[in-house]
Amino acid sequence: MLEKSFLWQLYVMTYTLFLGLPLLLFPNALLPMIGFNTTDEPWVRVAGGMLLALSYITFTIYRKRIKEMILPTIAVRSGLVVVLVTLGFTGGYPPFYVIAGIVLVGVIGTVASLRLDRE
Repeated sequence: MLEKSFLWQLYVMTYTLFLGLPLLLFPNALLPMIGFNTTDEPWVRVAGGMLLALSYITFTIYRKRIKEMILPTIAVRSGLVVVLVTLGFTGGYPPFYVIAGIVLVGVIGTVASLRLDRE
């Protein structure tokens, strides 16, 4: 029951881990790759830390099989898609569309797997 839905948590854990770690530990190596100037501002590292927190949460959902947390992660990730697309549109940051697409794949995959798991 819900096995596919739990597997999608590993997808989320993977992209949040691989984006969060460099933003936290060496943001100036990643920022130019996604179209931003290097910076010493702490907010980039805060974003990396938040992504790592989401990575830990989704891994815990997978490992402990906490089905009650799957829907809240869908809501959080859907909100993140909206924020990324809005920032991409209003700020002219095309790489945000790519990141939003990666997040959206996870949202759609999780929702579809929940529907399949119910049948």
